[in-house]
Amino acid sequence: MEEDIIIPYIDHPNVAIINFLSDAPGGYSCGAWGSKGDDRIPLIVNDYDYGQMFGNWFGISWSSPWYLILDENFVLKYKTQSESEAKEYLEEFLSNME
Repeated sequence: MEEDIIIPYIDHPNVAIINFLSDAPGGYSCGAWGSKGDDRIPLIVNDYDYGQMFGNWFGISWSSPWYLILDENFVLKYKTQSESEAKEYLEEFLSNME
């Protein structure tokens, strides 16, 4: 995720940000990726180590980034590779919760 979309929501009580990577052997470790991020986003999973299980759940490929918006029941509500679309949908989604 780009920092632009993360920062406004990083401390929002109704938002959880999880980074799923598919980094093959020889790439960055989760720790190396994490050291480049924000310590308020601690969840990083290397989906490669799990046979792309997460990607398979949501029908996403190795191309990145993907923005997935799930509701409080973990039901997929929106999926896109466009940061601006994800931000627009997330803002709408959150305003409808209020």
